[in-house]
Amino acid sequence: IVVDWKAIPFHDEGLLGWWRRINDCYGNFPELSPREGKKQMFAAYRHISTGRINAVAEKYGVTFAVLHQETPCSFPMLYKDDYFKLVRIID
Repeated sequence: IVVDWKAIPFHDEGLLGWWRRINDCYGNFPELSPREGKKQMFAAYRHISTGRINAVAEKYGVTFAVLHQETPCSFPMLYKDDYFKLVRIID
């Protein structure tokens, strides 16, 4: 798991690493309010590019991704339901 929205670290170094991972996965929206920033991040993740997925995979050693059903990608799909799909990230 690269980003966990439920388990946020509370010490300085852990929180900074968590925030960097958020920016790597969702983009950086520093000028927005927390509520609007979160809304924009989730919208950006729905349209995450293959390039960004590959960059995150390379940086963090990710081999799988959970994407929204409508997120376009060419990775092999392993599972899907009405909302999400699980894909394998390959080189």
